[in-house]
Amino acid sequence: MNKKYGGIMSEKNILIATNSLGIGGCETYILTMTKELINREKSVVIVAADGMLKNNFENIGAKVYEINFFNRELCMENIKKIEYIIQKEKITDAAINPFYPFFEAVSACIKQKIPYSLFFHGVSLKGYFDIQNSFSALGVWSNLFIDNIAIKYANGYVYASNEIRDFYEKNFNLDKNKGIVLKNSIETQIQLKPTKKINKIAMLSRIDPDKANSIKYAIEFYKELYDKSPNNENMCFDIMGTGSKENEIKEIIKKNESYNINLLEATSNSIESIKQYDVILGMGRSIIEAMSLKKLAVLISYDKYIGLVDARNNNKMEEIAYANFSGRNIQERNIENCIQEIQNLTQESIEEILNENYKYIVKNQSIKTNIIEYLERIEEKHTNFEENNKDLKEYLRIVEYIVALEKDNNKIASQLKNITAMQRAVNEQYEEAKKKEEKYMEEAKINQNEIEHLKKLLNDIYNKKTYKFYKKFKQLINKEK
Repeated sequence: MNKKYGGIMSEKNILIATNSLGIGGCETYILTMTKELINREKSVVIVAADGMLKNNFENIGAKVYEINFFNRELCMENIKKIEYIIQKEKITDAAINPFYPFFEAVSACIKQKIPYSLFFHGVSLKGYFDIQNSFSALGVWSNLFIDNIAIKYANGYVYASNEIRDFYEKNFNLDKNKGIVLKNSIETQIQLKPTKKINKIAMLSRIDPDKANSIKYAIEFYKELYDKSPNNENMCFDIMGTGSKENEIKEIIKKNESYNINLLEATSNSIESIKQYDVILGMGRSIIEAMSLKKLAVLISYDKYIGLVDARNNNKMEEIAYANFSGRNIQERNIENCIQEIQNLTQESIEEILNENYKYIVKNQSIKTNIIEYLERIEEKHTNFEENNKDLKEYLRIVEYIVALEKDNNKIASQLKNITAMQRAVNEQYEEAKKKEEKYMEEAKINQNEIEHLKKLLNDIYNKKTYKFYKKFKQLINKEK
């Protein structure tokens, strides 16, 4: 076998399956991995739902096939599509990422006798994926499939951090001999001059329910820093991202107009965006990228402050890196202490921190180094495909039946929805007619009251002596005529 960049160079056509190509740490992790595989003369084919990063993958030479993993009714069709892609592209190995592809892509690989590795990017006590709310029957069987098929017959497991490895090996009893850690890695050839000021601050993040709190914490951090900075007229805080909680964040920004906080569009090139700033707030991959570009990085976890990332303290640095720079495993710090830590920085200490941070990233988070073990792993084969297919057929038979039932149920649900909508429309028309009737009755009542009032006035006139005299006088005149 030939070797290049210290890695194995046998001919490989690798299929990478993931939920979508949207903006996020997992997707960027896969993008970096893909680029390095292509640099090592591997052919890479992506199957995923569409997203902002699709062009990024195509621009580096990956072939992208769109697969809608989110419509669970399509799961059997998706398996057939992926089988076709495996045959067409002569796939030799597969890297399957969470979570929906764990069912469709694994099934296709087993049927086509392609070894696959399962990738894990985070920790969750809910299990491998939770789709029971939207597709209950298939959700249950999907989880059973993962336990009894996907994990059992995987060529290996790839974890994005040591924390993730320890979590899955402990809670799901995964074979330790089949697991490797491919750290959240980046290209480290980029080196800028260390930042010398603290004016332009940014956060790159999805604005989804799981990240919204960290963004709120970041806003409070920035406000505190702004208030305690004597020369703050040039300070700004840009939040780059998109998600279901955008309106909530916009409202917070609106209430704090004087602080120069801006919500910008999500970026498909985080490296180029980070270059424009002095300080990066957040967690995960954005922290790693900030360190690689010699920018100050402040770790703010999901619901707590961690503080300045400083590789001069090696033990502390390893503790932060253990949980993929998420801060999950780090004790919360007081916001005032975090602010004070930054304000106490001198130009000399800033440069020391940024240089040490950069050295740490080059040594520990370089994709060129970290991918070697994965390349070595995919050369190994642990799979008994005959046994795999025997078990798989039983699961797919049941799943196909469940999908058919779900489709029928969805048709019935759709019909019921239409009937309900029609009923609602009829009810709305009835209520509108009822309101009009009440209005007319009210108007009629008013008119009747006016008539009764006029009658009373007339009766009053008729009963007056003047009217009676007039009536008799008129009678006398008529007689004389």
